[in-house]
Amino acid sequence: MSLNEQKLWTDLGPVDSFPLGKPIPGRIEDEEVLVVNLDGKFHVFERKCPHQSRYLDECQIREGRIHCIYHMVTFSLDDGHIIDDGGYIGLPDLIIYRTKIQDDRLWASPAGQNPKEVI
Repeated sequence: MSLNEQKLWTDLGPVDSFPLGKPIPGRIEDEEVLVVNLDGKFHVFERKCPHQSRYLDECQIREGRIHCIYHMVTFSLDDGHIIDDGGYIGLPDLIIYRTKIQDDRLWASPAGQNPKEVI
């Protein structure tokens, strides 16, 4: 990985340190994130629900959705868009991070940043 790519990607640790189906806290620079391993596909998203900043550590993940157990807000696991706002109009989407595996380690980068475009 080039030096420019390393600036955009954060090493979250060995892939075998993320058990199946259990959200594990991590950090990307100053942001708290959760990592979820679903059958070997890794998802990384912001750790706090954008509604009242409650931790999503106990969230329910099923059918490609993240369910906040505190306010019943549901987000897409793929892109963070709100599927069901639980009656809370105007909530922002959940921040989702891009992931890749390199040398048996999980790396994450903020969505929308493409390392190939960095000079």
